[in-house]
Amino acid sequence: MELNRPYFSGPLAFTDLHAGGVFFCVVYRECMRFEAMGRVTWWREVVDASRPYWEDVGKFEALTINGTYGRNDRGYLVCKFPNMEMTGAECDDATNLIAFYVWHSSQGLSESRVFHSPNVKAVLDSQLRDSVDVSPSAGCSQEVATTTELLRICDEDGRSDSFVDSIRDCLKALLEGNAGVAAKHFRSVPLGGMGRFDDWRPANASNAALFDQAIQKWVTAMRLHVPIEQCPACGKLKHPGPCFEYFGE
Repeated sequence: MELNRPYFSGPLAFTDLHAGGVFFCVVYRECMRFEAMGRVTWWREVVDASRPYWEDVGKFEALTINGTYGRNDRGYLVCKFPNMEMTGAECDDATNLIAFYVWHSSQGLSESRVFHSPNVKAVLDSQLRDSVDVSPSAGCSQEVATTTELLRICDEDGRSDSFVDSIRDCLKALLEGNAGVAAKHFRSVPLGGMGRFDDWRPANASNAALFDQAIQKWVTAMRLHVPIEQCPACGKLKHPGPCFEYFGE
């Protein structure tokens, strides 16, 4: 179990037949995030509401519950929320999975859930096993390597924000062989200033020492896929978007 990283259940659904057999369905997933001081947050994300079960699906998705977590005397992970208690353990082989027995005290019902956390290395390994071409002949091996390394540093420190999401989308596009989409996500990550992606330092000392170097390597690799034109920030012939004056060019 890792702190400040979202865990997601597999797809779930509310379904019904109404009005003479019309099929209604809302597909969703449950989400959890463990934080410091024994705090845990549970919420829902709607995946598909094209056949809505209710008129206001937004209220269903907006539900967020705060609770506490800890370990019992058997070492199991116990999460306590109002009217719901979850007891589970990390899987030994699939180490990014946590299986839970869920008890709803107000309804007297129990159910099972499995939550997973996205793992950059596991995703990359899986894509490689599926024969995605990231060899030097594909022209993106350096881009994949530098993007993966930058994500590793962020993930190990539990960083989760829109900038990291864009870098993750960049990696996904590279693995799919879509350099143009990868460049679009690359350009959405601002660099060089307060409140930007690089205005942060990993708590892990070894990763903190590598962070700036990882950014520079990522930029060097990804700029090959960005169209050249005058930079609106510094006036030089750079790519449109974040100014790379930060790197002393």
